[in-house]
Amino acid sequence: MQLSKHAAFIAIIALAGCATISEGTTQIVNVDTPGVANTQCVLSRANALPRTVTPPEQVSITRANVVLTVECKKEGYEVSSVEVQPSKDELTIFQFPIGYLVDGVSGARYTYPKTINIEMKAQQ
Repeated sequence: MQLSKHAAFIAIIALAGCATISEGTTQIVNVDTPGVANTQCVLSRANALPRTVTPPEQVSITRANVVLTVECKKEGYEVSSVEVQPSKDELTIFQFPIGYLVDGVSGARYTYPKTINIEMKAQQ
């Protein structure tokens, strides 16, 4: 009995702060084209299938250390695109080595902005 308590304690400490467990490997991102309705936007990045959304819309994406490209189109408007860099969760520096490694492999260490606004310009 004493051994299992120690093993459980060690497991809890080893994974403390592990974002893979506490926050998951996906996140919700809001995509919007303020002031312009009925646009069509494609979210794409390396090693992932593109996702098409019609802003304003929420989409669940997998966290990763990969640039997310959002390209929006609408008739009468110029094509607009932005590249979104993921940011590293600052709390990862407080993790024990196992949690830090797990989050790096799963991508849970990284986050994208909660809202991505794409400015649309009317064609001249």
